Amino acid sequence: MNFVNLDYLLAFATAIAAIIAPVVAAGGQRKKLAQDLEVFKSLASLKDPGLRSATDALRRSLDVRIQSLAGGGNMSRSVPGIIIGLLFVATAGGLFWVVQIHGGWWALLWIVIGPLGFMGLYGFGESVRKVPRDSKGKAI
Repeated sequence: MNFVNLDYLLAFATAIAAIIAPVVAAGGQRKKLAQDLEVFKSLASLKDPGLRSATDALRRSLDVRIQSLAGGGNMSRSVPGIIIGLLFVATAGGLFWVVQIHGGWWALLWIVIGPLGFMGLYGFGESVRKVPRDSKGKAI
């Protein structure tokens, strides 16, 4: 009986972490907005004519981001895409486990595991991003 090789397990965990990390870090958008707002306040208080164009550009950027956060109702994730992507990844993980445990002819499953895992990770990554959608749920 073969046991799962830790090198493969670590590589798989690293790939999953690389996909999930941007989703977890997305909460920092408000923090970055607050930091930029503080910079804008300090630039605006200087009243330096040379900084006028930078202050205006930062104000426009802040306006756009604030409106995006406030009107983010049309921004959504594709829940079916996330579920299907996770199912593909879970299936690839299960097949990976079967290959590691049984070996031999089961190694032919790598032909299926690679594309299945890649499609699952790609589909999950594309579906988890918040994008504007039309009334049918299609990304605009």
